[in-house]
Amino acid sequence: MNNWYSDYLHGNEYRNDLLREAEHRRLVNKIRVRGIRARRRRQRRGMYALRRLLGRYLIRLGSRIKEAGTRIATFEDPPVNAKPRPRPGRA
Repeated sequence: MNNWYSDYLHGNEYRNDLLREAEHRRLVNKIRVRGIRARRRRQRRGMYALRRLLGRYLIRLGSRIKEAGTRIATFEDPPVNAKPRPRPGRA
């Protein structure tokens, strides 16, 4: 069917595809932008902030634990009254 009507239809199809693609791109961009902003908002409070605050402390704690592990592995006798320190922030 090779006449003006089929060309017209094909042109419309092409235009529809372009429109759909553009709409989709807009949608994706909006989601992406909103996602980033929302993530920033979420990060300002809640777990991420806590983790950021705790991060250094936990790293320090980790190295201390590793140290303790090597000390145990080398059979250094611990002090007699050594008790596990309660972790701060926990009852």
